[in-house]
Amino acid sequence: MLLVCKICAQSPEVSNISYVQRSDQDGNLTKMVDIQYDVDGNRSMFVEFFFSPDGGDTFPVVCTAVTGDAGSGVEYGVGKTAVWDASVDWDQNFTDRGRIMVKATYGDQPTGFPGVDGNGSGADPGNPPSSTHLVSSANDLEMIWVEPGTFMMGQVGLNLEEPVHQVTLTEGFYLGKFEVTQAQYEAVMTGNADGLSATPSVFSGYPNYPVEKVSWYDIQVFLSRLNNLESANIPAGWAYELPTEAQWEYACRAGTTTAYSWGDDINASQANYNDSNNNRPLNVGQYAPNPWGFFDMHGNVFEWTADWYGAYLTANPVVDPIGPASGSSRVIRGGSWGMPGPNLRSADRLSWTPSSNGDYRGFGFRVGF
Repeated sequence: MLLVCKICAQSPEVSNISYVQRSDQDGNLTKMVDIQYDVDGNRSMFVEFFFSPDGGDTFPVVCTAVTGDAGSGVEYGVGKTAVWDASVDWDQNFTDRGRIMVKATYGDQPTGFPGVDGNGSGADPGNPPSSTHLVSSANDLEMIWVEPGTFMMGQVGLNLEEPVHQVTLTEGFYLGKFEVTQAQYEAVMTGNADGLSATPSVFSGYPNYPVEKVSWYDIQVFLSRLNNLESANIPAGWAYELPTEAQWEYACRAGTTTAYSWGDDINASQANYNDSNNNRPLNVGQYAPNPWGFFDMHGNVFEWTADWYGAYLTANPVVDPIGPASGSSRVIRGGSWGMPGPNLRSADRLSWTPSSNGDYRGFGFRVGF
C-alpha cells in the first residue's frame, strides 16, 4: 500500500536504465548485453539485475552472469555500466518487449527477487514488476498485486453498509495472499522492545494458523518492525501498512457484486465460520480463494483495517477514501470461525476498540504494501 508518511531513511533509487545487445563482426546480435543506469543513495549498495520478456509485467529471469557495476559495493552515481552474458540465463531470443530491471538495496547480499522501482523499465507502482511479492523477513509472506479500479462499496438493506456508493482506487497495491500466520508474526515480533508476546495466539503452536489475538496497536508494532527489517528493499514512498477499509472490500469482492465473492449464499464448504463446527481457526488457505487469488477473506479470523470506524456519509462517488480523521474504534472485516454467515459478507463491517486483542473472538490481519 502506498505510504502515508515518508520513510526516514533514503532508499536507493534507480533511474535512466537502458540496454543494448552487442553485435558480432558480421553484424549479428549476440547475447552480450550492455546495461547503463543511474542510482541514487547515501552509501554503497548491492545491485542485482532481472529480465522481463513481456514488457515489464513480470521479471522471471534473474541475471546471474553480470560484470561491472553489479553485486556488492556499488557506489551511487550516474552512468553506471554493467555487462550481462544473457546466454547463461536466457535461452530465447530478445524482442522489443524485453525490459531490464536494476534493483539496488543496502547490504552485501542479493535479495533474489525483483522489487518495485520507478526506472522507466516498465516496473513502476502502476505497472508492477510482478503479480506477486515475497516478504522474506516475515517468513516468506506472500502478497498479490491489486490493480487500481472502481467498485460499488456497501450493501443495500443493511444500515451499517449503506448507502452503497462508488469507490475509485487510483493506486494499485499489494495485499497479503493469506492472513498473517503465527509463524510470520513470530518471525517479525521476536525480540521486540515493546513487551509484546511474539506468540499471542489462544490456539498457539500451530505455525500455519492465522495469528488470532492481536490488537490494532499490536499490529502497528509489527508493521514498524517489518518496515525496519525490510528497509533495504522498500522503494521510496512505499511501506507495509494495514489496508484501508475500501482496499480491503475491493480485494475481497475481487470484481464481484454478490454478498460473498462466490455468490449470495454460504455453506460450510466455502469458509470457516460457525456452521463449519470447527470451533477454532484453521491453517490458512484451506478453502478456495476468491477470483483474485486471496484466501480466507471470508471467515477464519477477523481482519483489522487501517480506518477509524464511521458511518458512510454519502452515496456520491468517492476517490481513495481513508475513513474518518479520528474516532474511538477501528474497522474489522471478514468475520471469524465463531461468527454466523452474514458476518462474512464482503460488505459486512464491524468496529472494535483498537486496544482490544479480541480474546477468543479471533482478531487477526493481513498486510498491505
